[in-house]
Amino acid sequence: MKDDIYWISVPEREAAKAYCQQYFELKAQYLTMDGRKGQSYDGDGVHSGVSDPTEKTAVKRAALARKIAIIEDAARFASPTWWTLILLYISDPKTDFKKLQEKGFSLNRNHLSLFARKAYWYVSMRI
Repeated sequence: MKDDIYWISVPEREAAKAYCQQYFELKAQYLTMDGRKGQSYDGDGVHSGVSDPTEKTAVKRAALARKIAIIEDAARFASPTWWTLILLYISDPKTDFKKLQEKGFSLNRNHLSLFARKAYWYVSMRI
């Protein structure tokens, strides 16, 4: 193990990175799953109990919200000041250092690397 407290193994980092890169997909699912309209009976016919599709939707939305919060909290943990840009960097594989600079990121690559490592460490501790 390295001396860096935010060091994680390569497989853990890759798992955390893959988790973070689901961010926009998770957000899209969460926003399209609107429980206010109610849900119709799912009609699976497997059980004789009463089905509550609205409850199922609420449970799914809560799970999605938890996953989204982990990724957003990781970016905030990495840098409270730059968290929105860190979130973009860890969640969008097309975002690189140059694009972050265009958006106003004024620190160097070493800072970005440290922020990403901290974010991935945070995610790896919570998934």
